[in-house]
Amino acid sequence: MRDTLYSGRVFRTLNVIDEANRGALGIDIAVSIPAARVIAFLTQMIDLHDRPSAIRCDNGPELTSQTFTDWCKQQDIELRFIQPGKPDQNAYIERFNRTYREEVLSAYLFDRSTRTARSPSNGSSATTRSGRTMRWEACRQRVTASS
Repeated sequence: MRDTLYSGRVFRTLNVIDEANRGALGIDIAVSIPAARVIAFLTQMIDLHDRPSAIRCDNGPELTSQTFTDWCKQQDIELRFIQPGKPDQNAYIERFNRTYREEVLSAYLFDRSTRTARSPSNGSSATTRSGRTMRWEACRQRVTASS
């Protein structure tokens, strides 16, 4: 998924859901998500949730790259690409993306880029977003400031 920060800078999210229960397993947020980052994130998902037998995905360059397809073969994970222009073949993630856009991305105004924070206790990574302000609150602040 792609969205824009308040500053106009573009960022992307990699949303991973389980088709069996339609639950979100994880969301990775970055300015760019190349194949190496997809692999690293999916490796974390496998550590947390076990290895899937297959991954259904669109035809984005990071998911069709030789690096990613080779990694899937090594992991014995079948890739199930949807046909170009047929997002309905990936309906669960499309529905999740819509909900995520409406309830998170459109509900908040993000004015800073994402960052990865390291927890000092265990050294694990967790994606965090800073500078969140509800849209109506940001609008109220601008109106109050201009008055």
